[in-house]
Amino acid sequence: MKAILNVHIIPIGLEIDRATLPLKEYKADRVYLLAPDYRDAIDNYFLEEVKAGLDSGVEVIVEGYDRWDNFHEIMSRFCEILKREQGNNVFVNISSGGKLPGIAGTIAAMMFNATPYYVVPERYENRVKKQSTSGYRKVIPLPEYRISPPEERLVEALRIINGYERTSQKTLSRELVERGLLRDKDEREKELNNKALHVLFRRQFLRPLLERRWVGMEGQRRAARLSLTEEGENVLRIFGRE
Repeated sequence: MKAILNVHIIPIGLEIDRATLPLKEYKADRVYLLAPDYRDAIDNYFLEEVKAGLDSGVEVIVEGYDRWDNFHEIMSRFCEILKREQGNNVFVNISSGGKLPGIAGTIAAMMFNATPYYVVPERYENRVKKQSTSGYRKVIPLPEYRISPPEERLVEALRIINGYERTSQKTLSRELVERGLLRDKDEREKELNNKALHVLFRRQFLRPLLERRWVGMEGQRRAARLSLTEEGENVLRIFGRE
């Protein structure tokens, strides 16, 4: 049986610690270093420093791209790697290589069900009062791939669970009924019995919440209690403002 690997895609920019230090905690079996024009002395310096900062047992693959090409070439590199690594756990560092690789990596990761992550530095080094670029070359329109926000009914379920911290399935389904969110379109005015109500609750709410890993369960069957996962808390924080 093929082992599932932890694969990280790390764009190379002007960062070393933000590229390498997270891998000490989040173990990597294979690392792709996505490097722009690594013939340039500055680019080559950061590429070599990042390579030197990786553990010796990690498989390292360098993928180059033309820094002066358009956004779509960078995006294409991400997609090629993500397709190649389907079946593994793939993570994309969106903070190590600058803005365009960060945007491309975020979009590609969402399209191919990978995990994008942003590394918050411990501190920022001294900044000078001078812009780091100059002039204007062109504007690059970004692709308009649609990423749907979570359904409001599921966000409302998260909001209910959050109000209790931990709650029973019965309590959650009762509140959903009271708020008019849990109902059978074919039942019209007919009241559902407990069994039918629980079947609808599992199909319309419990299963989607568990599949998205927004909710965790403790216990067995109907007696299991529900609580928000870290991902569920993040969804509520972003989309649950009233």
